[in-house]
Amino acid sequence: MYRVELNHAKAEMDTMIQTALDGEEVIITQNDEPILRLTRTSGSQPKQNRESEDGSNIPSECAGTSLQTFLHVARTERGMVIAGTRITLYQIMDHLRAEWPWKMIRDTYNLTDEQINDAMGYINAHREEVEAEYKLVLKQAAEIRAYWEERNRDRLIPPAPESLTPEKRALWEKLQAWKERIHQHDHDPGGSQH
Repeated sequence: MYRVELNHAKAEMDTMIQTALDGEEVIITQNDEPILRLTRTSGSQPKQNRESEDGSNIPSECAGTSLQTFLHVARTERGMVIAGTRITLYQIMDHLRAEWPWKMIRDTYNLTDEQINDAMGYINAHREEVEAEYKLVLKQAAEIRAYWEERNRDRLIPPAPESLTPEKRALWEKLQAWKERIHQHDHDPGGSQH
């Protein structure tokens, strides 16, 4: 991986492009925070130069190569995130698996079109890598949840009223009476008071 600070990127542009074309990932950072990723994607390579849209010739060694940038995707200690947020691509994957439309995901997390487009583009361009990390995240989350459920089982299950001391039982009965009054009031808001 080739890393370069943003304020040096312009001076090192030729090196960065050549590095990406050679198949190495280029990361441009700002204050040590990744803000831009350049990667090479390969396609079929014609045997001769081809003409670009502006009429210039493109060498055959560059044909089928494009540099993809995902400005709004970064790797942090939490994994792949939408840069500048705490939203992980794994959260986006949860919603994609639930078949949410991308606009709903965007609105749920208050993302810009550019952020959601980069996230979706990165997921599509790196499908196998993201899927593998996503499975690992799900496994770790299940293990953590099981650990804490087991550890807190006694705290989560309320004690039976019969096992309470007389003082606590009196408080419990008072609480139940209040709950019943609230329940009745919710179902009869006008209150049939006499």
